[in-house]
Amino acid sequence: IDEAQAAVNKLPAGAEKDRLQDLVNKAKDLLKKKEEAEKEQADAKKKVEDLFTDNKFDTLKGSTNQAAVDEAEAAVNKLPAGAEKDRLQDLVNKAKDLLKKKEEA
Repeated sequence: IDEAQAAVNKLPAGAEKDRLQDLVNKAKDLLKKKEEAEKEQADAKKKVEDLFTDNKFDTLKGSTNQAAVDEAEAAVNKLPAGAEKDRLQDLVNKAKDLLKKKEEA
C-alpha cells in the first residue's frame, strides 16, 4: 500500500490520479479493518483462555469469577460469525458451567 501511495503521489493531478488515490484509500481502510478484527479476535481469545488453568480447558483459574466470564463473553460477542467465535463461545459456556458448579460446591 505504501508503494502504491508513493506511485500515486508522483502522478500529475487529474481524474486518473483521483481514481487511483480512491483505490489506495480503500486498500488502507480494508487493511485497518482487518488489523482491528485480528486484534479483537486475539483479545477475545486471550480473555477466554485466561479463564482456565491450561489448554485442556477443564479447570478454571482460582481468580476466575462471573465478571471475568462476562468480560470474556462480551469480547466474543464482538467477533464475526465463524469457527473461532463458535469455539470461544463454547469455552465461555464451559466456563459458565464450571463456575456454577464451583459456586454450588
